[in-house]
Amino acid sequence: MSSPDLCPNSITFVGAAGAATKLNLLHPDHFPIPTCENESNMAAPEGLENLIIARPQQQLSILPKFELQQLPIPMTLVDGRFDIEGVRAATDHEYIKLAKEAREKVEKTEQPEGLEQLPGREVEIIPLGTGSAMPSKYRNVSATLLRVPGVGSILFDCGETTLGQLARLYGREELPKVLKDIKCIYISHLHADHHLGTAAVLKAIYQVKHNGEPAPSNPSKAATPDPDISRADADSTPTSPSLLDTPDNIMWVVGLGKYDGLLKEYADVEDIGYSWIRYIATEEIRTGQGKTLR
Repeated sequence: MSSPDLCPNSITFVGAAGAATKLNLLHPDHFPIPTCENESNMAAPEGLENLIIARPQQQLSILPKFELQQLPIPMTLVDGRFDIEGVRAATDHEYIKLAKEAREKVEKTEQPEGLEQLPGREVEIIPLGTGSAMPSKYRNVSATLLRVPGVGSILFDCGETTLGQLARLYGREELPKVLKDIKCIYISHLHADHHLGTAAVLKAIYQVKHNGEPAPSNPSKAATPDPDISRADADSTPTSPSLLDTPDNIMWVVGLGKYDGLLKEYADVEDIGYSWIRYIATEEIRTGQGKTLR
């Protein structure tokens, strides 16, 4: 069984985790050590004696023989534990020396005069992926997070495993806050390495913002009309604001018009919070129409 409730949050791509562990020596804030758990937080249900908890590098063969194989996992300790200290101990001493010198040099660097008065100095541009075509050991595919403190964030492109990159960078405790701050996802074009992670990110935002609850179908209508107001007057009386009129509730997606159709079809299979999404087609922006498809 593969389930986040039963399976430990273990390291699967140990090579990339090892590289991140070494980069942590260069700058602990920019390159956090990969978080992992080697034990499940929940015991297997009673009565399921034959239940096998999924682990990294397991391979299920169906033909010619039905069997489950456990492939070897490199760079780990016993029982599939990621060996953080072992990776550090095996790191080249020259690299450790240079990383320390670079870190100390950055810490001693004086800030330029007038930096505190510079508009937007707190804005962060965070590359989550700079690769192309497919994720690799050292670079994930395209995604860039623009964070504006007190305003919100925009995600420019959302390639495969972007949600995983966010989780690795911010950790389990900080991730929900980061997801809630994302107001818009902009898809530059429809190559797969620029959009395959969108559905996963939208679903995660939907869970933390709305607890998986779809938008009300008719939120602006008053539940109980005022008996002292006639029907004609009631039709002209301003109603309470729709939940979808609240900027913090809406999730904006900008991209080619046909991509909205893809999201809608995906939402028919898996609930990603499509009812909260407002989509703007880039074709309309280029022609100056500014039309929202929904």
